[in-house]
Parts: sequence; structure tokens; C-alpha cells
Amino acid sequence: MEWLNASKLTLKVRKALTESGIAASDVQGTGRGGRITKEDVANHQAKPAANVTPLSVAVGERIEKRVPMTRLRKRVAERLLAATQETAMLTTFNEVNMKPIMELRKQYKDAFEKRHGARLGFMSFFVKAATEALKRYPAVNASIDGDDIVYHGPAS
Repeated sequence: MEWLNASKLTLKVRKALTESGIAASDVQGTGRGGRITKEDVANHQAKPAANVTPLSVAVGERIEKRVPMTRLRKRVAERLLAATQETAMLTTFNEVNMKPIMELRKQYKDAFEKRHGARLGFMSFFVKAATEALKRYPAVNASIDGDDIVYHGPAS
């Protein structure tokens, strides 16, 4: 495999390998004689980490699944973080029709207060909606840890 020797790589290929932090031995060459081209390096970068299996770790009674971020997703995360740190943020308010919740609250507030000794507020409805949303869309509860996305599973 003499084309893996650094002296056999073109300057463009060496620069692309250095910038991306990829070893020449990791890239499959498609050029003449199996040499590595700049496009091979770009294609290797664009490939998702298919050979990497997600790592599931039990934390207490909660399962966490770690998946390495792709280079594109990592770059998008860096840019979004920079944008939030460098620009003024705007708060958005969404209007919601609370009439059905108010009617439900009015219907059950006396029985709830007698049974639990506390008044029925709006927070319990919000918490119920949030937990149902997390059950339907569990990726919303993910976090970024270094170069990994950590998907937090439901508590048992």
C-alpha cells in the first residue's frame, strides 16, 4: 500500500486529511492505482458513522443512548451556539385557547381540593402535556455531551 505513504499524496489531499483529522489509512482511494483523491476525503467526511453502534448505558433506572454526532450536525450545533451567544435573542409568545382547560379545572377543582388538600392549578395540565409530548417525541429530551448526542430514555 505504497499510496498511503505521505510522499505519494498530493498537497490538496494532505491538506484535506490534516484539516479533517482523518488518517490516510481510513480512506478508501478511488484514484488511479488506488490513490486517495480530495473527493475521497470529502466523501469519507460526509459518510455517517454507520459502523459505530450507539452505546446504551443504564444510569440508575434510566437508559441513555449515546450516538456520535456527524460532522455536519456538529457544525450546525457550533453555529447555533455561536448565534445565540453573539446576537440579541427574541422571546416569542404563542397564544393557546385555554377555555377547555379552564372548564375542566372548574369541573374538578372542588373534588381535587378535598381529595389532595391542594388547589388544582394550571401547572399540572402543563406537566401532563409535556410528559405526553416527550413520550411521542423522545428526541426532544436529548442533550449534547462533547461530540455525542445523548438520548435520555424514560425513567422506569
